[in-house]
Amino acid sequence: MGNVIKKQSIKKIEESAFYSPKHLQIETVNKLCNAKCAMCTIFTNKRKAKIMNLETFKKIIDKFVPYKEVIEFLTLHGCGEPLLDKTLSEKINYAKKNGFKGIGFSTNAGLLTSKISENLLEAGVDTLIFSIDGFSKEVQEKIRLNAGSFEKIYDNVKNYIKIRNSKNYKSRILIRMIRQKLNYEQWDDYYKYWSNYISKDKGDDIIRFDIHNCGGKVKEYAEMSLPESLQCNSNFISSSKVKVCPDLFERFIIFSDASIGFCSTDQDGYFDFPNILDDEIHNIFNHQIFNNYRKIWLKGGGNTLKYCADCNVINSRNNKTIPMIRSVGEI
Repeated sequence: MGNVIKKQSIKKIEESAFYSPKHLQIETVNKLCNAKCAMCTIFTNKRKAKIMNLETFKKIIDKFVPYKEVIEFLTLHGCGEPLLDKTLSEKINYAKKNGFKGIGFSTNAGLLTSKISENLLEAGVDTLIFSIDGFSKEVQEKIRLNAGSFEKIYDNVKNYIKIRNSKNYKSRILIRMIRQKLNYEQWDDYYKYWSNYISKDKGDDIIRFDIHNCGGKVKEYAEMSLPESLQCNSNFISSSKVKVCPDLFERFIIFSDASIGFCSTDQDGYFDFPNILDDEIHNIFNHQIFNNYRKIWLKGGGNTLKYCADCNVINSRNNKTIPMIRSVGEI
C-alpha cells in the first residue's frame, strides 16, 4: 500500500486490510551516542541504554525470514549511534545471508575508521546515510556537537567513498543534511561540493530532510526551524486524496530490548505491545491499537490523535528531496 490512498478505496481497505511491514527497523543501539545534537531527543529517552546483542538480533531476523520478500528496507538504527555496536557488521552479514535487501543505517561518521568501513562493505551494507549538517566548520560542529571535528567528519566520509570505489562494492551512499535555520543557506554549496565525490551510477545521492519536532519532543524546535517561507505545512486531507503517516502502515519498529515501537518518533514505548520474541509478527502489526490509528488516519483524522496531533514529521517527509533510488527510513 502506498502512502497516498484514494478516497473511494478507503471503505474497502478498512473492511479487508491485513497489514504486513514493508520496512523493518531494528534499533541496535539505544541512548548511546558520541554526539549531542540539538535536534535529537536521545537524552530525553526514558528507556535504558542498551546495545542489542548478536544472539537477539539473529532470533529477530530468523523470525522475519518469511516476510523477507515483502520487506523492502531493513534499517539498523534508532535512538543511538549505530557505529557504537561492535557487532554491527556481523548483524548486517547475517541479515544479508538470510536474503534481506535494502540494509542500511544513518551515522554521524565521527567513529568511522578505515577498518570499520571495510567491515561494513565486506558485510554487504546496501546503503549508508551520512548525516552531515554543515558546509562550514562553525555550523557543522554547532549542530553535530561532539560528533567530531568538521575536518574529521568530512575526511571519514571521503575515505569511506574511496574504499567503496577501490573494490567496487555494490553499496550506495546518501549524504544527508537535516535542513534548519543554521544551515539552510549552505545547501547549494553543500550539494555542489559532495557532487564531486558521489557516484550517481551506484545510486548515490545528496538529500535534505527538514528538521521536525519529533512528535513535539524537540524543546527548542521553534528556534531551530526553517523560515516560514520554506516550511511545508501539508494538510492531512487534500481534495481528492488522503495523506497518511507511512510509519503506521509500513514500518515495524523493534527497540534494542526487542520491545516494539509505535512510530519513528516513539522513543519511550507509547504502548505496551507484546515483545517481538513473545508473539507473532502479524498479530503485533495488526494489533487493535495500530488498526484503530490507521482507520482514523484513513478518514483524515490523523491530526486529532494522541502522539500524532503535535507531530510534524509527515510535513518534513513531504518536503524532502528524493534520491534516485528510495532511501532507507529517514527521520
